[in-house]
Formats: sequence, structure tokens, C-alpha cells
Amino acid sequence: MVQPKSLNLRAQAAACDFALKYFEEYVKRNFNEEYIEDFNIPLPGAADNEDAGISGGLFKLTHNETKKLFKPIIKKIMDLIEDQITSIHADDGLVSGVLLVGGLGQSSYLFSQVKAHLNRSNFPPTYSETLEGISAPLHESRENRIIEIMQPANAWTAVVRGAVIRGLEGSIATVRRSRFHYDVQSDSVWQARKHAGLEHYYDELDEVNRVSYHMDWFLAKGTAVTEQNSVHVVRLSMTYTEAEMRNIGDSTDELYAYRTTAAPIIYDETSVVEVCRISSPMRNIPRHLFKKCTNSEGTVFYRLSYDLEMTVHSASLGFAMKVAGQTYGTARVTLNH
Repeated sequence: MVQPKSLNLRAQAAACDFALKYFEEYVKRNFNEEYIEDFNIPLPGAADNEDAGISGGLFKLTHNETKKLFKPIIKKIMDLIEDQITSIHADDGLVSGVLLVGGLGQSSYLFSQVKAHLNRSNFPPTYSETLEGISAPLHESRENRIIEIMQPANAWTAVVRGAVIRGLEGSIATVRRSRFHYDVQSDSVWQARKHAGLEHYYDELDEVNRVSYHMDWFLAKGTAVTEQNSVHVVRLSMTYTEAEMRNIGDSTDELYAYRTTAAPIIYDETSVVEVCRISSPMRNIPRHLFKKCTNSEGTVFYRLSYDLEMTVHSASLGFAMKVAGQTYGTARVTLNH
């Protein structure tokens, strides 16, 4: 922003605020490809400066300059839209519409660019203007389905109003469905009926057969999640030698997401996404909660059974590590997919 140096600091701030308000409320909303005239942004009290484009208290912003300001922002928005469409298709979902809201949501230039970017037809779509806003049917390439681009008349305040409604009325979406299978990996005790045909090994410490890379599931794909059943638990266990007990560190579990229809029993790197790593503070757990065991060879070891609890929120996952009902660590992860 050009600073009107002929004014004192307070007047400069007021002039800049006025110019930004004009840009937000007029330039951002009204700029489009057809609007080829320059914008004259009020900059009260600023001295004339031909090089800076200031004359008579107006700052001249040309059509090309305005377009350059929009270009990187529009590109980021296009990339986000494409990423979301690709992600939904990868999960066998269908896209029916794109809703433009927020500060830039009323921009006619953004609307036209999204329309042009997603439209795969040789013929321009027709427009319909209603009380709800402007919409245009667009063709989406993969499914050859129509995606409706919607621009509500009150898009400018949609985000704020949504937050207010959420605060006053609670969550609008009462039921959500999991788009993935969510699990952690463990070396589970081998069970003949459940793990028939799977490779296993003999654990000499606690003298049981175990299945490597076994998947323990928090949540299956398609499961309905409500506020009443948002908490999902996996029971895990760790064993420690006497030497390890003297210097216990944190235990780390990877949370995986699978898009496949059926949830695999064993880790499958071809269809998995690592969502995050969950670190459990074993050093904080009282030693009396570690069960002392002795195997047939007389070797002493310690076993700790604990619950890893996952709580599903609208755009994040919460985790808690519990032993005997007591919480010893919590974390929250924001989802990007």
C-alpha cells in the first residue's frame, strides 16, 4: 500500500484504512475480465505523486495491476478445489457443487475463473440468478457430471454467520460418516481362527506367537459418527525387560488411514496414508501399573496394558492414552484430507 507521506501518522493510518476498506468492499467484489477500466481508490490527503499513481487524493490501480494481485490467490484456490475433488473421487465420492463464501466469495472474477477452470464443455453454461445467489452448471471431467458453482448473495458474511450459528445451536451436522478406515499397527497375539494363513513369529519373552504388522482398528470406513459415539478405543500392550524399566521412554504409534472398501488385517503399504504419530508418555505412568511377569525360563519382564482413545471431531482427531481409566496424555490432530 502506498503511504501518503504528506500526512501525520494518525492521518496516514486513517487514509490507509479508508483505502483498504474501499478495496475490500468494491474492488475485490467488482473486478472481472470485462471491467477494463482502472480503479481510483480514495487516499484522502495524499500529495500528488505521478510515479506512485496518486493524483487528487486518488490512487490509480490499473486493470492489469489488479489482475496481477488476484492471480496467485486465484491459483491457490483452484489448486485447493482440484485437490478436494481428486480426494473425493479417490474415495469413490461424487462432487455436486462448489460453494464460494468468505471475503473473496462475492468476487465475480473468482466466480468466472472457477467456472472456466472446471468447465469442460465447448459451450458456455447458462446463468440463473435467484434470491440465494448466482449459480452456473459446470461439467466435471472424471464423471462427466455437472458441478454447480454457487455464489450466495450473502457470501461475504457466510463464514462469520456459520460460526455464530455453530456457537448458538451446536453442530449442524448431527451425523458424519468416516471416509477412511483408521487404525494403529501392533504385533498382536496370534489366534488360530482369526489369523489362519498369516505369518507369525514366536516371542521368547512372553512366550506367545505374534502376528507382525497387525492392524488394530479404531474406526471402519462408512461408520456413522455422532456426538454420542465419537469416542473409539483400541486396547494395546507393551512389554519391558528389567533393564528397559530403568529407562522407559515414550511409546510411538502411527495412525494410518485406508481408503480401501475392506479393512486389511495386515499393514498394506500400497493403499495406506500415515495420518500422524501418537506419542504416549510411558515414563509418566506409575510403576505399580506395570504387571510383573516371569516366563518359563525365569526371565522377569513387565507388561503394561493401556487404551488408546480416539475422539472424532468435525475437522480433527483427539487422542488420549489411558491406563486403568486414568488419562496420562492427550493430543489433538487437525486433518488435511
